[in-house]
Amino acid sequence: MHGARHPASRTRRGARRHGLGAAVSDRLATRRVGTGPPVVLVHGGVGPELTWEQQEPLADRWRLVIPWRRGFEPSPPSQRQDFERDVEDLLALLADEDGAHVVGFSYGGLGAAVAAGREPQLFRSLVLIESPLYALAPEDQEISRLTRLGDAFLAGGQAPDDPDRRAFLELAGIEQGASRRGEPRRRRDPRRRTARARRLGRAPPRPRAGL
Repeated sequence: MHGARHPASRTRRGARRHGLGAAVSDRLATRRVGTGPPVVLVHGGVGPELTWEQQEPLADRWRLVIPWRRGFEPSPPSQRQDFERDVEDLLALLADEDGAHVVGFSYGGLGAAVAAGREPQLFRSLVLIESPLYALAPEDQEISRLTRLGDAFLAGGQAPDDPDRRAFLELAGIEQGASRRGEPRRRRDPRRRTARARRLGRAPPRPRAGL
């Protein structure tokens, strides 16, 4: 999955839209909220707004430092996701914070893991969530199975009732049914919609019948 590409003018507009104040230079756009020990939340292939919305209440006890990875507006553009560049960006951010706790989700965990190995003194702790570090355990049977299922799914061409497809969707937490476009859909958590509505100053959505 590639990050969003955008020219500098869009980067500046994006910074204002996300409440970041001044225009973004070559450094990552970063949102800071809350008070307490710093915790850097590094998103994966989906932007931080969706990835970390359920963690917002932690700002009551922690200072949340939430960057947009390179290639995700309003941070600088990138032709592709590059964990080596993520390492440089994260280490620069941690140096500014004089060290922090770090949580890396999915692809964001790759750069976080490499950065921790390179400059461990900047990490107060490191948490990795669903990061695809398969090469660390190539002989593990479950890792090999997940890699095989994921590669087959991404290659496409599987029938809806293919056992491997169904197994991968179950592991990924994706519903077995299809959406209107025939693609798998993730289970929706009504708490996410409620939290988003409250942050935007809207009334929480009413629960649907049968839910």
